[in-house]
Formats: sequence, structure tokens, C-alpha cells
Amino acid sequence: MHHHHRRRSSSFLLWAGILLSVGDLWGASPALTVTVDFQQPGRAFSRDLLGVNIDTEDALEPRYHIGRYADSLMAVAPAVVRFPGGLVANSYHWADALGPVAARKAQWDWNHTRLFPPKFGTGEYLILLRQLKAAGMLTVNVCDGTPEEAVAWVAFCRGRLGDPRVIGRDRKGRDWQTVGHWAQRRAELTGIREPVDVRYVELGNEAIGGPKFTGKEFSRAEDYCKVAKVFAQTIRAIDPTILIGWLCQDKTLTTAEKHLLDFTIYHSYTGWPRYGDRIMMWQGGTLTAEFNCPTPGEYEIELKLAGHGITPPVIAAGKQPRATVGVDDVVLKTLTTGSTYQPVTVKSRLTAGKHRLQVTFTNDYTEQGEDTNLDVVKGFTVTLGGQSNKYVFPDRNTETEIRKDLAGVRQSLRAYADDLAKFSPHAFVAVTEYNRMENANFDLNSALYVAELLTACVDIPQIRTAEIWDACSWNFGIKSTTANVKRPTYYVLEMMKDLQDRVFPATVLPADPDLQLLVTKDSLGNAVAVLAINFSPVAKPLQFKLPGGGNVIFREIKYITGARLADCNEETEQVKLQTRTLPGAAGDLMLPGYSVSRLSGELRK
Repeated sequence: MHHHHRRRSSSFLLWAGILLSVGDLWGASPALTVTVDFQQPGRAFSRDLLGVNIDTEDALEPRYHIGRYADSLMAVAPAVVRFPGGLVANSYHWADALGPVAARKAQWDWNHTRLFPPKFGTGEYLILLRQLKAAGMLTVNVCDGTPEEAVAWVAFCRGRLGDPRVIGRDRKGRDWQTVGHWAQRRAELTGIREPVDVRYVELGNEAIGGPKFTGKEFSRAEDYCKVAKVFAQTIRAIDPTILIGWLCQDKTLTTAEKHLLDFTIYHSYTGWPRYGDRIMMWQGGTLTAEFNCPTPGEYEIELKLAGHGITPPVIAAGKQPRATVGVDDVVLKTLTTGSTYQPVTVKSRLTAGKHRLQVTFTNDYTEQGEDTNLDVVKGFTVTLGGQSNKYVFPDRNTETEIRKDLAGVRQSLRAYADDLAKFSPHAFVAVTEYNRMENANFDLNSALYVAELLTACVDIPQIRTAEIWDACSWNFGIKSTTANVKRPTYYVLEMMKDLQDRVFPATVLPADPDLQLLVTKDSLGNAVAVLAINFSPVAKPLQFKLPGGGNVIFREIKYITGARLADCNEETEQVKLQTRTLPGAAGDLMLPGYSVSRLSGELRK
């Protein structure tokens, strides 16, 4: 990469003194001109995009305590908190998790196929929402729950004392009493007498595609929609203002019924999980590692592979995971994997120098509730004669993969939103789960990924809310519950909470694919806040140009940065949130390389 030198003005020297610790600023690229017209009205910034998930079944984790969510989220101040979690929602019975913990009925944990104690129930959830000043999102059980059970849950959260409307008896024979009954229970258990801002209700979690988890999911979207319609009608009859989300559109809804669908639900995970010494290829693709051959010769390469999700239906369908192994784009072996790791050996006559080992997962199978994966042990050996060398497959969280995934997600989100707009212009999209993949979301790279994904959501007006998975855990959490460290993604959300309420388009010249900007301003005042993502290792000077006149005076920059995108906060905090006071004068602003930054200042006319 060529480093371009630029004139050293007085404002640049001052910046160099401020940010010297984050890198060699003398190697920065030429200044980029950012043009923003604050005389335009801008458009609303939906703060509900800054939401999180909490997962009630993580009560099984070591050192669990119910205060962990407030401890983890207070500084982030999320706008929306989704509950009770993902998979668990399809078997969760909320009323069994009220009152004294010892008296609560155990719930089913589909991640680990065991029961768990519901230490954090709806009462604790409503108290948390009040502490965080956040809105709520319930994911109701449409698999083995009933519409009356869902309505009573909404009444517990949003009902008013004394409301006599009858919810009634469900198909299981349970009498769910009245709205006022559950409002009274809320007051007794939590001390909260007024309705809580539980704004959204989702009808199920990833419940279409076969009996994957509870055995009661829906094989076809049509079957789900029939049930979802009944749930929506029942909820709407009691609470006409809560926003109801479906897992898909129901194209059979009449014009008069379309009010039953306020939003559709989108989940996004990319990358491949990593677990200790193995990488799970959860979708078709190629895993590549470089190795070195010191001399020409016939080399022997040994690695280990295993199939995952090989069930009787998969075997009957002949869909066991298959893979090819090759070097430098030449396939040397094709195999069908078993459930246990098997060594795979290939031989190839190679020249001296660097070469690439490639493993391709050729037949990812996810139909009828089945999901196959390919597991690859990270380490492999390369042998010539009696001399062996060990190499490792890198985690698929490189800059190239991140950018490829972001482009795919952005395109998919746009198409999804456009399709919904054609069907129901009043409805919106809720991205109620997103992140990199499990155990692959601890590094700076993932923070840039999350920041840019949220920027993409802001760019698509139909997307109103988004919830990262999840608040705190060992494997996905924006805060680690084992090492008690904040992941870089935590700091992205902490910075974004102070963005202003109107978004203004920004043009950058010369165009720079490494730079993403989200420019916001207070609609009632002159406060300006900018989120800036720099995907380049080179620091970038910015100059703001306002065609309507005036200047933006920036007074503070908060940022996370690192020498490498792989800098990681898994066990220790390599990436920390840093704050610098700015000189408060117009001039070049310097963004560190590999960084997410938030600039704060004011518009002066």
C-alpha cells in the first residue's frame, strides 16, 4: 500500500499531537472532502435500531446472576430489549416464570436439550426495561403456546389496573382471566402500576422450515401464517396499538387484514463459527490456508474433517456432508464425511514457494428441519520426506470476508425491504437478530462489521429496529460473562447511542470505499454527531464542507482502533474505547486506521 504525504498545516500538527498514540499519522492519505447540506430537512434516525437481545436460558452459565443484564447494558443504554431469547421462545411459557424463583416451573433449553431454571422472568424483564429506559420486544410462543397465553403476556406488560376485558379460556383449558388481573399481578410482583413500554411482539422465532427444535415448528410458511393470523387477531382485539411482527409475509391477507402485520422479521449471521481447535463451515463455501514449500517435491498434506448434523433423515436422503480438498484450485480428493473426525491425506508435486490448501463444503443441506455442517480441524501438516511443518486454517473473519458478507447482507436487506413495501407499504422490517457467527465476533473486525451493518440499516428507511445477539454471554455477548470484558461491538453501540435524531446524506470526494460515514444533527438545535468507519490501516484526514454556509466545530472524538483487525477482546481487552478532546477549530479531522469513531461537535453559522 502506498502512503501519500501531505502538507503539514498547523491544524494537522495539532491533530498529530492529539492522536499520535494511535498510529503514524504522517503516512495518512490525502484529505477527503465531506459535503453535507444541513439546510435540507434530513430524515429521522430510528433509535430503535440500537437494540439488544437477552437470552433467559443462559441462566445455566457459571456465575450467573440476574443483575448481569443491567450491569452489561447500562452504559450502552439500548433503545429496545428483546426477550426471552431466540430458540427458547418457541417453548417458553411466560406465566410459569413468575413469582418466587424456587416455585417457578423449569423451562426447556433447546440449545443444550435440558431444562433450565427461569431465574429471569417477565417481572425481572419489566424492571430491567425501567432501569434502562428501554422499550420492550416479546417473542411469543406460537409453537406449543396459545393465543390467549400470548395476550395475557401482553396484558401483564401493557395492561391497566381494573381493565375488565376478558381474555378467556384457551384450547388447553386454562382460564387466562382478564387484562386487569394481569395488570394487578404486575403491580404485585414488580411494584410497577402503570403500563410498561413493551412496544413490539414477535410471533415466534425462526419457526418455519420443519420441526427443528421443539418438534412443533412449521414445515411450510402457509401453515405458520394460518396460526400467526389467529394470534395476531387475538392480540389486536385486546391491544390495538402494539406492533405485531411475523416471520414472513402472508400474501393471502386482505386489505382489511393487513393491519395484523406491522413488521416482518429478518435475522442475519455471517462468517463461520470457531470452537477451540476447529472451524464449523455452516454453509457451503471454501476455507483456505497458505503454506510454504521450501524446495520442489511431492508433498503430503494431512488434515482432519468431520460431518455435523448427520441424522437418519439426512442419511436416507443421501445428503451427508461432502467436501473436496485441493491445492492451488486443483481438486485432489472428494469425500463424504462421517460424524467422527477422519484424517484426509492428499499428495501433490509442488514448486518451491507459497501454496494454498482449500477445503470446499459442496452440499450444504438445510431442508425439512435438517441442517448439515462441515467441521475442519484448524491444524494441518505438510510433509516432504521426513520433514513436517504445521500450519493453521485462519478464522474466516478476514477483511475480505467481512466486506463480502456486508455486501451480501446489504443487498439482501434492500431486496427484503423492497418486497415488503410492495406487499404492505405501511409495514416495516425488524432485524431482531444479527451478528457475526458464534465465537467469531470478539475482534475489531467484527466491530467494523456491526457498525457498517447498522449504517446499512439506517440507509434503508423500511428498517425501524435491530437487536444484536446478544447482551452478555461467553459465545456471542457484546460483553463476556466469563472474562468480564467488553467486546469491541459493545463500544460501537455505546458510541452510537449519542447520535442525533436526524440523518443527513454525506458525499465524500474523492470516493473512498474504505470509509463509511453516518452524519446526524439535532433537529431542535445545532449539535452534530458523526459515526465514521475506517476499514483502511491508513489514517484518513477529513474536511467538512457545508454548501449552505457555516462550519462544524468538532470538540470530541471517541474511537476504537487497533494495529490489526484481528485485535481481540475474548479474554482480555486489546481494543479499548478512547476519548480525545479536539481543538474546537475548523480544519482537518484525522480518523485512525482500522477504526470506528464518533465525532461530536456543533454547527456554527
